Amino acid sequence: MMEDIDAKEETITPEALITEFLKDMRGTEGTDVELLDILSEHILTVTPSETAVNCAASAIEVLAKERAEVLGGSSSNHN
Repeated sequence: MMEDIDAKEETITPEALITEFLKDMRGTEGTDVELLDILSEHILTVTPSETAVNCAASAIEVLAKERAEVLGGSSSNHN
């Protein structure tokens, strides 16, 4: 039985771990899927780029502005 556990642990790759995490998060009630998509594109990868955080922050800012417009507000009013 311990051999089965050891064998299973050996087959878990970083890619598989990230994929499973993202799958679980998508299936969780209340998850912001658009935000999760941004994070998975830029940060939640095996080899994020050197600019991953900046790229993610820029994409999140765009998403926030889009959402503010949908709600009828302007992002400039939210200092």
